[in-house]
Amino acid sequence: MNTSTFFGKLLLYVPVKLVPAFLGIFFIFLLYSVFPEGGYVKYSVGVTSALIAAQLTTMWIGNSYIYYAAGSKSQATFFYSCFWILIVIAPAAALIAGLVSVFFVEADAFLPVLFLCLSQSLFFFLSAVFQATFFVKHQLVAVFIQAVAQVAAVFVLFEYVAVDYKLAIASLSVGYFGAALFLLLVKIKEYGTGGFIVRMDTLRANFLAIYRYGSALSPWMLGMLVMAAADRFVIGYYNLEGGDAYLSLKDLFVGGAGLLSMPLLMMVHSLLISRFRDGRFAMEIVQASVSFLIIVFTGMWVFLQFLGLELFALITDKPEGISRGAVFLAFLAIALASASVYVQKRLEVHRKIGRLALISLACAMVSIVVGFAAGAVGGVFEVAFAAALAQLLYLVVLIKSLQKKLRFFLFLKPVLWAAFLFGSGVVLTHLLIDGKNVIENWQDSLIWFSGLSSLVLLALWKGVNWGSFT
Repeated sequence: MNTSTFFGKLLLYVPVKLVPAFLGIFFIFLLYSVFPEGGYVKYSVGVTSALIAAQLTTMWIGNSYIYYAAGSKSQATFFYSCFWILIVIAPAAALIAGLVSVFFVEADAFLPVLFLCLSQSLFFFLSAVFQATFFVKHQLVAVFIQAVAQVAAVFVLFEYVAVDYKLAIASLSVGYFGAALFLLLVKIKEYGTGGFIVRMDTLRANFLAIYRYGSALSPWMLGMLVMAAADRFVIGYYNLEGGDAYLSLKDLFVGGAGLLSMPLLMMVHSLLISRFRDGRFAMEIVQASVSFLIIVFTGMWVFLQFLGLELFALITDKPEGISRGAVFLAFLAIALASASVYVQKRLEVHRKIGRLALISLACAMVSIVVGFAAGAVGGVFEVAFAAALAQLLYLVVLIKSLQKKLRFFLFLKPVLWAAFLFGSGVVLTHLLIDGKNVIENWQDSLIWFSGLSSLVLLALWKGVNWGSFT
């Protein structure tokens, strides 16, 4: 893939992730501002229950499809085989998600969470199918369908029924089902209906093939997802004070991380597999990706530290409600998790999934045990510390498993650029908005944001080895 092709694909992938990320950020501001105390915690725990079950159902099938689709004798038969396997497994996963939400939220959460899990399972799998063949335009149409349907549904339901977390979850289901239906129709049109019914022996053979590759993906993903979401369940279980603010901000960080780093990841995953099939693992791609994250997340924190958190409180008309230390720990956990996604790629493409599963499950146990202990004796800050600790432990163990394959001196340049960004943020804040009201001095805030954004772009240009991707 030459440079122009890489950046052309990357630019198309940006809106595929940009639209859902902005949509997620919109929902965070909307729901946090309109829900009563404790409402956002119920919403967040319910959505997380569905998300974990959906990803456990579809991630191993989708990744296996990406790995095997190009080499299959009949792509139509292989697609329909994977689709029917998903149809069999997804309802069981949705049932489990609903039961988990009953325990951590309430009985009324069962049906909304069940339907959300089903819709997400279909959408995630079909998105992986289109990612395997770089059909980016269809994915872009699907995310627009998802966005329009979800926004329309939530406004209609809130206006004519009630402002309720269960209806917010139902609105998400409407969007995912609509987008999944579009992607499915496109594939049926491409492959026709002739192969819709798959012979049992072919179905069994394809199932065994994807199971051999993806069998360890489920425990691995279970560990990663539980590790990332343990703090949510702890806060929901103990009903900790400040939980709404903490989870809404953490969701905001997740959306920002997806907005800034996931388009690159979608390209990197396929590139690493392609290079590996050519006979080598391109560690330079991983190092360039982590360099990208160091600069991007530093820029994000500078914005949050000096401007973003104040804007969040003003927009939602609610105080932060938690300490700045808890906010930083939530942000740090997301940054560490994003870096881990790239660092683990070496083990992933070498099919060391069992090792990844053991590492993630062990760190997930740390997150659960330490998190629930922290929630029992402390508050949101202690729970946030447990979550960040588990993510740091996971990243450290991953790096150790690479056996010196990462060349840390190559990170000196992005680290220096990151330090430059932080220092620039301090200077800009002192000169323009330090001690001033953000709304009353919006011109200065806009200049501050424009200046920081320009410096972040400069740091990305100079601090990342973009040639590694081509």
